[in-house]
Amino acid sequence: MSQKIQLSKPVTWGDSETSALELNLDALTGRDLVAAENEFLAAHPGFVGYPAFNMEYQLCVAARSLGRPVDDLLALPARDANNLAAAVNLFFA
Repeated sequence: MSQKIQLSKPVTWGDSETSALELNLDALTGRDLVAAENEFLAAHPGFVGYPAFNMEYQLCVAARSLGRPVDDLLALPARDANNLAAAVNLFFA
């Protein structure tokens, strides 16, 4: 099942502009989650805790779903980044 996240303002990546992002978290595999965790831990080598509770890790998972670099999602307005992270958090629940 995919989920459309409406953005507070359109974003331009490359040649295309979009005002909504389509998350399809059900299409992710265990490999995707491990890759997202490895990406997160590489950026935070001293991290202690459960990555699934961390917003940046949640954005790494969302980035995998969207086929975008996590830096693109980190650059979104706070409201939009939070909405993406919340969708991932609910997916994990």
